[in-house]
Amino acid sequence: MENGKGYLLLIDSATEVCSVALGKTDGTVIDRREEHTPNKHSELLALFADELLREIPGGARAGLSGVIISEGPGSYTGLRIGASFAKGLCWTLDIPLVVVPTTEALALGFLQTEEGRKLLSGLSDPLLLPMIDARRMEVYTAAYTSDGFLAEGAEIRALVLTDDEDRAYLREIATDRAVFFFGPGAEKAVPEMAELLGAKATFCPGIMADASSMLTRGLEKMQRGERADVGYWTPFYLKEFQATTPKKKF
Repeated sequence: MENGKGYLLLIDSATEVCSVALGKTDGTVIDRREEHTPNKHSELLALFADELLREIPGGARAGLSGVIISEGPGSYTGLRIGASFAKGLCWTLDIPLVVVPTTEALALGFLQTEEGRKLLSGLSDPLLLPMIDARRMEVYTAAYTSDGFLAEGAEIRALVLTDDEDRAYLREIATDRAVFFFGPGAEKAVPEMAELLGAKATFCPGIMADASSMLTRGLEKMQRGERADVGYWTPFYLKEFQATTPKKKF
């Protein structure tokens, strides 16, 4: 990269997991930090990032080439915290900000696991359905191919697993393919997916947000010149934030 810089900071704060990683522009993951306890992003994200940036010879100003961030959909609060930190860092250091949809990041993470590679081995046209919890029986999801790109006709959307139209959409996009669903919103979908798709649907537990999974895809985007406008970019919330009124205590 220009000026001899060769490090990238990766951030995923879209789900309950606070995940930060340090990578190199040669595709190597150097180190990572993560916390699975909910509501820790405001407390830990900047701390994790600072620890990792200290590993860059000469510091961030000397060696950081850009920031890659999971852009959503997901937790409104988590996304805001991650976006604020990433934009501030990119603005201060005058480095590019590259964004990757959170559903795509989860799909890439699945493809990078040994389990994912084994499950997909020998299948001609499997479908990946990363799911992020959107409360109640709703999930944020999108259909991806085995190379981690959106399937034809697919889009990132909010689906209510018990809604007739949304269930019809899942049947239509799945057709007769093997479907693998995973992510922080997938467990509650198990009975619905079994009813909808039967043996074609496989639940893959344990796939959670991992910032390092975005490194290769983020590098591809950076090399194509795809970068967010640091001044105007906002996370992909998908739905408007809805505040709830606390219950009165007596």
